[in-house]
Amino acid sequence: MKLLELTIQRFGPWSDVTLTLPGDFTTFYGPNEAGKSSLMRFVRGVLFGFKASHPEAAGSLLVEIDGTERRLHRERLGSGEAADERGRLTIEGVGEGAAAQRWLSERLGGIGEDLFVSIFAIGLEDMQQLSALQHDEIADSIYGLSLGPEGERLMHGHAVLSEGQATLFVDDAQQGQLVRLLRRRGEAADELSRLPDIWQQFDKLADDIESTRRRTRDLERRRDGLRQQVRGLTLLQRAHKPWEEQRSLQRELDRLGSLTASGSEAMLPRL
Repeated sequence: MKLLELTIQRFGPWSDVTLTLPGDFTTFYGPNEAGKSSLMRFVRGVLFGFKASHPEAAGSLLVEIDGTERRLHRERLGSGEAADERGRLTIEGVGEGAAAQRWLSERLGGIGEDLFVSIFAIGLEDMQQLSALQHDEIADSIYGLSLGPEGERLMHGHAVLSEGQATLFVDDAQQGQLVRLLRRRGEAADELSRLPDIWQQFDKLADDIESTRRRTRDLERRRDGLRQQVRGLTLLQRAHKPWEEQRSLQRELDRLGSLTASGSEAMLPRL
């Protein structure tokens, strides 16, 4: 599709204006607020529909499609229009309404409004960002813009990864964070090789710990046995004195009993 002429009836600061676009390349220039961005939005509006911010926009584009000139006319009649809320499209030699919009979408290759804005309608802010880039960065930036918001995030992520890769490994393989880490790893390995056999020391300490644990368990068993003996001796000490007293009393009773028996035997002859 080649754009040949813009006819603006009503759109932003423009009204009743016809602009012919000669040749293959046309540049619009002028001071800020002169209406350059409005021209870009007008072209987008005719192709995809006028937004609510332009409730009474109207105009047409003369284009060349497949070697044939056709006029695309779109008009939006107020904010209350329900049937064609973004303006009714009429295409010369094709028709109007939904049929005209389908025909145009096919000729645009199925490109939606967002993709059109990303590729063909780069704004002033985007141009300012491009002017700050190096020559080899401009193509990547334009490609990111053409992908829309999601694509821009992907390109940003790619840039972050590329920057991180540059810090890890430089092209000459002599610098970069990864090289420094590998060098430090080699130095640490050399230091470890110069140390005594740490594993043998560890095994010896582990054996000493296990031996100490066994001795501790044996001492705890001996302690428990001694506690049992102490409790037994304590009970014996408590019971020994009463037992001795009982034995003394028993001996006294036995002695008294023998004396009583002897006295009885002495009294029998008198009877």
